[in-house]
Amino acid sequence: MTVRDLMTPSVETLPPEATVLDARDRLRDGGFHHVAVVRDDRLLGIVSDRDVLRAAGPSLGLLTWEDDAGPGLDTPLTEIMTHEPITADPTMSVAEAADAFLRYDISALPVLDEGRLVGIVTTADVLRLAATGEGVAP
Repeated sequence: MTVRDLMTPSVETLPPEATVLDARDRLRDGGFHHVAVVRDDRLLGIVSDRDVLRAAGPSLGLLTWEDDAGPGLDTPLTEIMTHEPITADPTMSVAEAADAFLRYDISALPVLDEGRLVGIVTTADVLRLAATGEGVAP
Protein backbone atom coordinates (compact mmCIF):
# COMPACT_ATOMS: atom_id res chain seq x y z
CA MET A 1 0.00 0.00 0.00
CA THR A 2 1.24 3.48 -0.84
CA VAL A 3 0.79 6.90 0.72
CA ARG A 4 -1.59 7.75 -2.13
CA ASP A 5 -3.93 5.01 -0.86
CA LEU A 6 -3.85 6.34 2.69
CA MET A 7 -3.52 10.12 2.42
CA THR A 8 -6.24 12.68 2.91
CA PRO A 9 -6.35 14.46 -0.46
CA SER A 10 -8.01 17.66 0.76
CA VAL A 11 -5.42 19.48 2.84
CA GLU A 12 -6.35 22.50 4.91
CA THR A 13 -4.12 25.40 3.92
CA LEU A 14 -3.40 28.97 4.92
CA PRO A 15 -1.22 31.64 3.30
CA PRO A 16 2.05 32.61 5.02
CA GLU A 17 0.68 35.99 6.08
CA ALA A 18 -2.10 34.31 8.11
CA THR A 19 -1.75 34.55 11.88
CA VAL A 20 -1.65 32.10 14.73
CA LEU A 21 -5.25 33.11 15.46
CA ASP A 22 -6.23 32.18 11.88
CA ALA A 23 -4.57 28.79 12.27
CA ARG A 24 -6.16 28.26 15.68
CA ASP A 25 -9.62 28.93 14.22
CA ARG A 26 -9.06 26.63 11.25
CA LEU A 27 -7.73 23.81 13.44
CA ARG A 28 -10.45 24.20 16.07
CA ASP A 29 -13.30 24.43 13.58
CA GLY A 30 -12.01 21.60 11.38
CA GLY A 31 -11.13 19.18 14.16
CA PHE A 32 -7.73 18.29 12.72
CA HIS A 33 -4.17 18.84 13.98
CA HIS A 34 -2.15 20.27 11.05
CA VAL A 35 -2.50 23.03 8.50
CA ALA A 36 -0.20 23.49 5.53
CA VAL A 37 1.21 26.92 4.76
CA VAL A 38 1.17 27.41 1.00
CA ARG A 39 1.54 29.98 -1.73
CA ASP A 40 0.55 29.15 -5.32
CA ASP A 41 0.10 25.43 -4.48
CA ARG A 42 3.69 25.31 -3.20
CA LEU A 43 4.30 24.09 0.32
CA LEU A 44 6.19 26.61 2.46
CA GLY A 45 5.70 24.97 5.84
CA ILE A 46 3.38 23.18 8.23
CA VAL A 47 1.79 24.27 11.50
CA SER A 48 0.48 21.89 14.15
CA ASP A 49 -1.97 22.52 16.95
CA ARG A 50 1.02 22.23 19.32
CA ASP A 51 2.78 25.05 17.43
CA VAL A 52 -0.31 27.22 17.88
CA LEU A 53 -0.53 26.51 21.60
CA ARG A 54 3.21 27.08 22.03
CA ALA A 55 2.88 30.50 20.33
CA ALA A 56 0.70 31.65 23.23
CA GLY A 57 3.88 31.57 25.32
CA PRO A 58 3.61 32.14 29.05
CA SER A 59 -0.16 32.57 28.84
CA LEU A 60 -0.60 29.01 27.58
CA GLY A 61 -2.31 27.86 30.76
CA LEU A 62 -4.66 30.84 30.75
CA LEU A 63 -5.84 30.68 27.14
CA THR A 64 -8.46 28.36 25.71
CA TRP A 65 -9.30 27.44 22.13
CA GLU A 66 -12.04 30.06 22.35
CA ASP A 67 -9.92 33.12 23.31
CA ASP A 68 -9.44 35.70 20.55
CA ALA A 69 -6.74 37.76 22.25
CA GLY A 70 -3.50 37.01 23.97
CA PRO A 71 0.21 37.08 23.44
CA GLY A 72 1.30 35.46 20.23
CA LEU A 73 -2.07 35.13 18.53
CA ASP A 74 -1.25 37.89 16.02
CA THR A 75 2.09 36.27 15.12
CA PRO A 76 2.45 35.44 11.40
CA LEU A 77 2.60 31.73 10.62
CA THR A 78 6.01 32.17 9.02
CA GLU A 79 7.39 32.71 12.53
CA ILE A 80 6.04 29.49 14.03
CA MET A 81 5.73 27.06 11.13
CA THR A 82 8.12 24.24 10.42
CA HIS A 83 10.00 25.45 7.35
CA GLU A 84 10.91 22.82 4.75
CA PRO A 85 9.02 20.00 6.48
CA ILE A 86 9.75 16.36 5.78
CA THR A 87 7.42 15.33 2.96
CA ALA A 88 6.18 12.19 1.25
CA ASP A 89 5.77 11.23 -2.38
CA PRO A 90 2.44 9.60 -3.32
CA THR A 91 4.29 6.43 -4.35
CA MET A 92 6.08 6.09 -0.99
CA SER A 93 5.07 2.94 0.86
CA VAL A 94 3.09 3.25 4.08
CA ALA A 95 5.97 1.44 5.82
CA GLU A 96 8.37 4.16 4.64
CA ALA A 97 5.97 6.84 5.89
CA ALA A 98 5.75 5.11 9.28
CA ASP A 99 9.54 4.97 9.38
CA ALA A 100 9.69 8.74 8.68
CA PHE A 101 7.25 9.42 11.55
CA LEU A 102 9.50 7.51 13.93
CA ARG A 103 12.83 8.66 12.55
CA TYR A 104 12.01 12.38 12.57
CA ASP A 105 9.55 12.35 15.52
CA ILE A 106 6.79 13.94 13.46
CA SER A 107 3.08 13.22 13.15
CA ALA A 108 2.24 14.47 9.65
CA LEU A 109 3.74 14.24 6.20
CA PRO A 110 2.55 16.63 3.52
CA VAL A 111 2.36 14.70 0.25
CA LEU A 112 3.95 16.39 -2.77
CA ASP A 113 3.64 15.35 -6.39
CA GLU A 114 6.07 17.22 -8.66
CA GLY A 115 6.31 19.95 -6.01
CA ARG A 116 2.54 20.41 -5.67
CA LEU A 117 0.73 19.68 -2.42
CA VAL A 118 -1.70 16.84 -3.15
CA GLY A 119 -2.46 15.42 0.29
CA ILE A 120 -1.39 14.73 3.83
CA VAL A 121 -0.81 11.52 5.74
CA THR A 122 -0.66 11.42 9.53
CA THR A 123 0.22 8.97 12.25
CA ALA A 124 -3.54 8.66 12.89
CA ASP A 125 -3.98 7.42 9.30
CA VAL A 126 -1.31 4.76 9.81
CA LEU A 127 -2.83 3.70 13.14
CA ARG A 128 -6.29 3.52 11.55
CA LEU A 129 -4.87 1.28 8.84
CA ALA A 130 -3.18 -0.94 11.43
CA ALA A 131 -6.37 -1.19 13.50
CA THR A 132 -8.94 -1.62 10.73
CA GLY A 133 -7.04 -2.41 7.56
CA GLU A 134 -8.70 0.56 5.86
CA GLY A 135 -7.27 3.76 4.41
CA VAL A 136 -9.01 7.13 4.23
CA ALA A 137 -8.72 7.91 0.53
CA PRO A 138 -11.82 7.45 -1.65
